[in-house]
Amino acid sequence: MGTERRERAKQAKQAAILEAARNLFNERGFQAACMEDIAERAGLAKGTVYLYFRGKEALFNRLCEQTLQETLDERREIVRRTPDPAQALRLFWEEHVRRVRENPILLLLAGPISGEEMPPESVRMRELAREHKGLILDIFQRGVKEGRFRAFDPAELAHLYIGALRGVFTQFVDSEGAMSPTLMASKMLDIFFHGILAPAGGSNTPSFLSS
Repeated sequence: MGTERRERAKQAKQAAILEAARNLFNERGFQAACMEDIAERAGLAKGTVYLYFRGKEALFNRLCEQTLQETLDERREIVRRTPDPAQALRLFWEEHVRRVRENPILLLLAGPISGEEMPPESVRMRELAREHKGLILDIFQRGVKEGRFRAFDPAELAHLYIGALRGVFTQFVDSEGAMSPTLMASKMLDIFFHGILAPAGGSNTPSFLSS
């Protein structure tokens, strides 16, 4: 029982450190946050924090790994329950906006966009990014094969879609509140699916307003 209690206490301390670091990175950014403040926020001695993490770079990478893994798990579930590839991409988009709003730390992953010099990505972060790209590529391959999407190269479509998703990062940083994030994302997705040209003899109303 003593071993179990010690393990639970250890896990609780690690969770407190990660939560404190997440909050401080969200509030101040990566560079302005420091280990002393993280320890104080977690209610622990600075030396205790270093027993769990070598520094704030390791903390940041662990938080990013957690967030990316949670995102990947949710997107796999979207794919599992959503047979229509176009609807799956739309749900991906909505999930992306929600996560960025709930976890501003994701903006820091944008590196130069956030204006901060960030630590190198961990091996696991790169692995998770590849898995994300593979999941999106699979959706486009299925959509093209089923005739739901036009017969473009699925890899190119996936590349463009991921680029548009990353564009949301830029808008979150640079738009200065001119448009709500949800409406902005809806407009970007509508343009991605339908383009900007008005259909001949059709309605000029954007689908995000007519739906």
